[in-house]
Amino acid sequence: MAAFSIFKGVFRSARVCRNYEHPVEGLASQFGLHKQLFCTRPVQDDCTVSYLVRSCGLSPESATLVSHKVKLRSLEKPNSVLALLKLYGFSDTQISTLVCRHPYVLVANAQKTLLPKLEFFSSIGISRLDLARTLTSNPVILMRSLENFIVPCYNFLKSVVVSDVKVVSAWKHSLWIFKANLSKNVIPNTQILRELGMPESCIALLITYYAHSVMGKPDLFSQLVGQVQQLGFDPHKSSFVQAMHALSRKGTTWKRCQQAYRSWDWSDNDILSAFKLFPLCMTKSEKKIMETMDFLVNKMGWHSHKIAKYPHVLCYSLEKRIIPRCSVVKVLLLKGSIKEENLSLATVIKVPDKYFLSCFVTRYLDSVPELLNVYHGKLEVDKWSVALFYIFGKSLGSAHPMFSSLLYRHQAFAVAASHFGRRFISSSIIPAAQDDPTLSYLISSCGLSPKAATLASHKVKLRSLEQPNSVLALLRGYEFSDTQIATLVRRRPKLILVDAKKTLLPKLEFFSSIGMSRLDLAKIMTYNPNLLLRSLENCLIPCYNFLKSVVISDVKVVIILKQNSWIFVENLSKNVKPNIRLVTELGMPHSALALLVACFSKIVKRKPEFFSQLVRQVEEMGFNPGNVNFVQAMGEFFRESLTVLFIMSCYIKLALTISCNSILMATGLRLVEEETNMQQQPASERTGGSERTSYAHFPCCFDRPVKPNCRSN
Repeated sequence: MAAFSIFKGVFRSARVCRNYEHPVEGLASQFGLHKQLFCTRPVQDDCTVSYLVRSCGLSPESATLVSHKVKLRSLEKPNSVLALLKLYGFSDTQISTLVCRHPYVLVANAQKTLLPKLEFFSSIGISRLDLARTLTSNPVILMRSLENFIVPCYNFLKSVVVSDVKVVSAWKHSLWIFKANLSKNVIPNTQILRELGMPESCIALLITYYAHSVMGKPDLFSQLVGQVQQLGFDPHKSSFVQAMHALSRKGTTWKRCQQAYRSWDWSDNDILSAFKLFPLCMTKSEKKIMETMDFLVNKMGWHSHKIAKYPHVLCYSLEKRIIPRCSVVKVLLLKGSIKEENLSLATVIKVPDKYFLSCFVTRYLDSVPELLNVYHGKLEVDKWSVALFYIFGKSLGSAHPMFSSLLYRHQAFAVAASHFGRRFISSSIIPAAQDDPTLSYLISSCGLSPKAATLASHKVKLRSLEQPNSVLALLRGYEFSDTQIATLVRRRPKLILVDAKKTLLPKLEFFSSIGMSRLDLAKIMTYNPNLLLRSLENCLIPCYNFLKSVVISDVKVVIILKQNSWIFVENLSKNVKPNIRLVTELGMPHSALALLVACFSKIVKRKPEFFSQLVRQVEEMGFNPGNVNFVQAMGEFFRESLTVLFIMSCYIKLALTISCNSILMATGLRLVEEETNMQQQPASERTGGSERTSYAHFPCCFDRPVKPNCRSN
């Protein structure tokens, strides 16, 4: 009976194995690893997996997956491939990564297929280190035809960038161009740039460092070039190429950069101005922007709008360039060797190392011997500031009382004194903490820079620390970071005087109750601290109730709050409600209303007269208010109307005479006029009907794509 039970279990296991493509997988999923003994894998699969694990360094799981793609009938080819890769400096890790990504390389002919390509790449100057690194990340190139693909691509690149050195640079930065269809996309796109008059040096820059921008379809590429031209960039300058690179990535990266800059009080005009000065500022990561701005604004005390005038500084390394140089400048300001009004971000950060060392370090080494250590990071600036005061201020304080007072009031020393001054400096020398406790609290507890703290102290005076401490404790309890608290207090200093439990806590609890995470809550309140100062009963809750009646769910209300928090501080009854009522009466669905409120709030906040006129124009174009593209068309009409007004005002200021038709042609507003002309023609002579139909179905395809996630001010 026991033997029969065992046989029955084995038979059931065999049935399970038969129901799976791979018996071991089915058996393991049903009975566990120990019962794999009752199923057998093909011997060839076992050999392949064993070889991949033993010789290629793959994990058993990865080897099992790879064995489904490639079957090793003999080990001659795989051994010769691995020997060739190791000869060319591929490490064991790189070989295992390459085999995981493209296992077919193991069954290639090492001498006839791989070796000629490796020799060719080496002959044009690519080092074995770079060759191994790039081919590991993109091994498909090894399977491309040398004569029909790789060599023609090299010849084209050589004709553009002239030298093999730049071809190697293109290989390092834009390896994907060796896989692109040159005749279909790249060559026509470069021809478009030549017709614009772009010099070969700029085309070489584009191909070498920003090749992805030129690999798109020609029609999309021509639209990209047109957008860059409309922004006023000169095709003869390298900034045109950088702007193309930035706009080609106009998606999540662009929106994150916008949100990061807006969190530092940059307006849309500031962002556009900085983009025109240095287009690559819109390609940096959010972390890079926030860290650099935090140091320059909160640590150095420079205004954020000043940085908008010198956006080039955002491309430099914070640790290797910005902090060492600013530390030197901080010490020189403290010593009184230089004056802040004579400084600019360009002279501090943008100049070459040789010039900076001669102007700010070598020149002052006699008076400040430790300056070189500060530059190399061997001495912390704050502690050096205190030590400098302790050495000179205490000894000179009795003879020259003004010395200690002036030294303390200096920005660089104020930061240091707030953290270290009590250890070294007696109250008889510096009574500033008692003289201005507000300034001291804003620096030490709120994290403001001395300059920002001075400005904030003009707006708020602390009579006791009970309320400020409770406010900061509440914010930290809701996971506000130190940087966010500093930014929030800098924007609204009066916030630290409110009652934390009666005023702030109910609002924070309310926003949390509708489904907003603490991370989003901290970001939104830092960006728009006015929300914390608005009445909960008279402003926030009525606004929430109205939005919920429009978009139905709390989830969509939270999305609106993320995208456009300013709608919670608007006068709804004056503009927003009448405008929403108008489109609701036209039959606009809740989904379209949600899109209108969340992504096109600038339109909803306009006066009802303007809004109704805009709606009427969109209706005359034949759009159905019941469709979402009605909202998109409203966005296009609104944006282009602002563009026309801007261009007309510019021409008026320049005292130029230009016809309205020329302005409309320059901005692309030809649709209404063409529609009128088409209606006057006989039906048999009408052309462009498909174009109008395309516009009516999807208006955004005729201009820049609508940015549904951009935040409106």
